[in-house]
Amino acid sequence: NKIKTDALNTVLGKTSVTNLSSSNLIADFTTMYVNSNVSLLGIDYLNLGVKSPNGLTISNETNFVLGDPENEYNITFKALNSNDVIIDSVTKKIVEKNDLSKSFDFTGDKQELVIGPGIYKLEVWGAESGNDITTNKGSYASGYLVSTTASKLYIYVGGIGTDKLASATARTPGGYNNDIYCYNGSSGGGSTDIRINNDSLYSRVIVANGGDGTCGNGGSLLNIQPGYVWSQATKDEVNSILSSWLLTDNNYLITTSVHAKTDTFISPTGTNETGHSGNGYAKITYIVSFE
Repeated sequence: NKIKTDALNTVLGKTSVTNLSSSNLIADFTTMYVNSNVSLLGIDYLNLGVKSPNGLTISNETNFVLGDPENEYNITFKALNSNDVIIDSVTKKIVEKNDLSKSFDFTGDKQELVIGPGIYKLEVWGAESGNDITTNKGSYASGYLVSTTASKLYIYVGGIGTDKLASATARTPGGYNNDIYCYNGSSGGGSTDIRINNDSLYSRVIVANGGDGTCGNGGSLLNIQPGYVWSQATKDEVNSILSSWLLTDNNYLITTSVHAKTDTFISPTGTNETGHSGNGYAKITYIVSFE
């Protein structure tokens, strides 16, 4: 079949697969780690991290069953030409490894993380406002990033807003990651956001707003309430306002959610909370990753 395919390609003037100098399959990893939460996504994730420089179709064959006690399997990736003839194959290992995540507390500065191809759940909690008569709590947002290349993430975790000052003429700054200040009242908490590949306000892929103070709003993206996630459904919200937006279709998050400060949602510790108290927080959970 391979000889026939090469002969047909020659007759049609196409490049023969056997004459291509580069590998037909590139899979620069030894082990694929899969988190049980991947079952919620409903997408084909097993071929992430595998490429065919020659544009061949990639398929896979495995007996991997999510949640099976025998949590280590082999997976064979195959490169097929237009006639569905297998040109190349490579075998790797799949290991189920749950709740592999990285957490980001408030530090007052940006934090960075480099990720490879894979699927990652991004979660962010905004910071609460400063105290006047009461405080307003932060919001929550989440979504899944499907990355086919290595990416650098910049994580900004919001800080609590400033309490009302004794002097009505004193300037009250917003919490970290919120540049709105005010006078004679409490300021808003900082937003928590994650940016992709560019350390810029215009590359924020997910934002959880900070709580509003009595004289200053909480940090946000363009004051979109209660937070924002870059996706196919929400792209027009920023594209109609910002001509210099840096994110593309490749950065869309899927299976997204945004919850207001008055909603009940999951807390950073895994319990339920109504609005987020204190400083902001960010968590990145590895759903599918490669080693």
